[in-house]
Amino acid sequence: MKNLFSILFVLLFSLSVVAQEYMVAQPKVSAFKNPASTGATAGSYRIGAKVKLLEKSANGKFLKISQDKGATGWVTPSQIVALDKPTPKEVSLSIAHGYNNKPKESGAANVEVESWLTALKTDKTLTPTELAEIEFFRLVTIQRIARSIPFGTNELKYWTDSHKKEVYYSDYGNAGHFLQQDLLWKLEATVPATDPLKERIAYEASQLETGGECEGYWVCVLDRALSKSGEYLKRHPKGKNANALVQSVLEEFKYSDPAETKTYDAADKKLVKKSANDWKNILSKTTDSADKKQLIAILNKF
Repeated sequence: MKNLFSILFVLLFSLSVVAQEYMVAQPKVSAFKNPASTGATAGSYRIGAKVKLLEKSANGKFLKISQDKGATGWVTPSQIVALDKPTPKEVSLSIAHGYNNKPKESGAANVEVESWLTALKTDKTLTPTELAEIEFFRLVTIQRIARSIPFGTNELKYWTDSHKKEVYYSDYGNAGHFLQQDLLWKLEATVPATDPLKERIAYEASQLETGGECEGYWVCVLDRALSKSGEYLKRHPKGKNANALVQSVLEEFKYSDPAETKTYDAADKKLVKKSANDWKNILSKTTDSADKKQLIAILNKF
């Protein structure tokens, strides 16, 4: 009788496994012919692909899956997510969140992710906030791809050629390809003030690596900081990252001497003065702190 129950349990478990559908949660997932993470492969899966679970390995470390008109092979549990939510859209959003928190460094892998996110945006059931969040994930993925391209190479040229509206090239300083920063600021402007996503996008924009270096030249230093931390503070003067950004700007400014501007020509002195005043206007709306006080003291020297 005990053996009969064991057989029935195995049969019921097998039926439940076969009925389960999953979605691939990572890009460029290899389907191995045997339950292992190395060896011969039967193909690969793209992020967002729907698959069926066929079997679990004896040690539970690998899952055998199949895709209609695709590969059948073994993957790890972390590479797929169960389609256990009311709609595939919710599973896709969960995958997008997870990947954005722990992305891969490979440019080719992120090209696949960006393509998937672009397709995901066509879902007519997305709310405005969900659509904005997917676009946010897409833009930061574009930055990852752009920064992964080795300087002076034609690697991923097909991709950069198709993303000329989103990506620019700088050949000095930290040379390479970069996301157009204004795309994040424009996206942030579309999100309601009450939505935490708005501040999150603004903070990402303030931290975005951009092309070129200022090399201590105050015209550039002040203006560059205005376009990053300054823009965040203008939009979110009481934001959760506001104090940290004030401190960051202070750290950047305090190691350069404002007296250097005395040697600038009249036009550059005027630009420096304007930028310093813009900074003081922005800081006037932020929370008082010792860092803010020190930063204003530096700005008053221009």
